[in-house]
Amino acid sequence: MPVSFRIFVCLVLGFSFHPAHSQDPALFENGAAYINPVNGPGYFQPLSNVLNNTFNVSLFPAADYKNEFYFYLGGNVGYHYIPENSWYFTGTTDANFESPVRMEVSTVFGPDESHAVQNDAGEYYVFPGGFKMNSVLLGVPQITVGGVANTAITFRFLAIPLDDEWGDLSLLGVGLQHVISPYLPIEKMDLTVEAGFHQFQMGDWLQSRNFFARAGAAKAFEKSRIYGYLGYQAGELELTNSSANEVVTSKSNNPLLFGIGSSLDLAFFNINLELAINSIITINAGIGLKF
Repeated sequence: MPVSFRIFVCLVLGFSFHPAHSQDPALFENGAAYINPVNGPGYFQPLSNVLNNTFNVSLFPAADYKNEFYFYLGGNVGYHYIPENSWYFTGTTDANFESPVRMEVSTVFGPDESHAVQNDAGEYYVFPGGFKMNSVLLGVPQITVGGVANTAITFRFLAIPLDDEWGDLSLLGVGLQHVISPYLPIEKMDLTVEAGFHQFQMGDWLQSRNFFARAGAAKAFEKSRIYGYLGYQAGELELTNSSANEVVTSKSNNPLLFGIGSSLDLAFFNINLELAINSIITINAGIGLKF
């Protein structure tokens, strides 16, 4: 994987309030070795967690719960706080390195210091540093059609052609929300069940698949609503190093997602704010047109 991998990661992760310092290119080239089954899953797992929260929040910000048709076109941006326990993982030298060594080293978001270990044969193994990021901003566009048979469906789609080295960036997602309150003897709040799936891809070397299912409760007013939810989510990040014929699969480890939010209708606009909490903290803000 070329040094441009670093540039791409910074673009994918978006703006960070604490950007990475520069690293020795030679040491960073050693980081390409993390596209392997030994250290890859641990190094990239926090990124898998961030993508999980990115795609699984704020899917239905304009929901009315009234079974009246509405159309929403907008987008949202999420601020993800990366706690210190996501900066490190236990790395290990690979099978080709005599006298195996295990030590605490940086994840993709961790400190930018590289660590080199030497065995009795004089061979070196380098654990590359991370990008020294404790926060990430990511955004997604979306369209929601709701109020038909107590159901809303959200579509997310993005396709950006880049170049031959990076490949095309694409996002395809769908979410489904069904209001179950009409089937229950409940009048003062609205209960929902929700599920969704997203696939994010960069060329033929990075692919993320994310799924969620949850239950929610909401209280709607004339022009606003407050809501909360609790559910299960799963994410899988797959990276391919074609030059070494290696594939790394890094699964998320933030399966429970608790969220609260509110939204407000102003003329033809809808404004939304949502807080989601698990192993990372996500604050999501969105705005869109609602008809």
